[in-house]
Amino acid sequence: MNKPILCLSLFLISMPSYAYLGPGLGGGAIAAVIGFFAAEPNALFMKTKAKDLSALKNMKIRAVGGIHASWLESLGAASETLSSAEMNEALNRGTLDGAVQGWTGMRTFKSLALVDQAHAVPAGAIPFLLLMNQSKWDSLSSGAQEKIMEHGGLSMAKMGGGAYTAVGEEIRAGVIDEGRIEIVEYSEIETDEVGFGNKVSIYDEVKEETKEYYLLGPIEFELDTFPMVVTYHSPFGQAIIGKKVGEDFTLNIRGEDTKFTIKAIDAISPD
Repeated sequence: MNKPILCLSLFLISMPSYAYLGPGLGGGAIAAVIGFFAAEPNALFMKTKAKDLSALKNMKIRAVGGIHASWLESLGAASETLSSAEMNEALNRGTLDGAVQGWTGMRTFKSLALVDQAHAVPAGAIPFLLLMNQSKWDSLSSGAQEKIMEHGGLSMAKMGGGAYTAVGEEIRAGVIDEGRIEIVEYSEIETDEVGFGNKVSIYDEVKEETKEYYLLGPIEFELDTFPMVVTYHSPFGQAIIGKKVGEDFTLNIRGEDTKFTIKAIDAISPD
């Protein structure tokens, strides 16, 4: 399973019969969750081209919600929460540099004509829920509930998610064949100097050892997605950004200057 740069919570669960969606006014559940699924992974679509994610600083990027906004802001970008219609208008006016969106959404809202580049970083996905009024669900026989749930739960998650993924891949393949929009693949993250999305081998002269660090954002740090995550805005992260193999830097750690040397720079593998 791929490890996305941005990990949104994708609610993929196997429910024995149903789940409750919070308390109603009378204290009981208001809806039964029949099933849910996620669309294909979002990507970062750019009207203003960026060589990599570290080049997003001070750019205005459309966010789908709060988590995307936090991710974009951790990269130094200015996030704007807009609907798809508002996103199109802003891209057309040139008041927006890029947007987080899925491939299916880009085609549905006719947004592909407004961008010139797509960064294929899996930036989460949009979840969909199928709900039933709790009272109506409770009125059904156990046999009817079981029949409904044969097509809900994990079955719906696989079917819905699989359909979105297939269509998303079809749209992306068509864009690649057309050749107008530049696709920046995950594996194509620049490695000539340290930037966001890099795995960096660094030699510590005090400890006389080399360790691998992952330059990512605060979300990956909190979720412990990768070992030894260094956030983009941390003092250590700021010290290594832009450095090349063989270059060194010094940080004051617990009152003592420590010298470090960049030994290798690689793109983080999504596997």
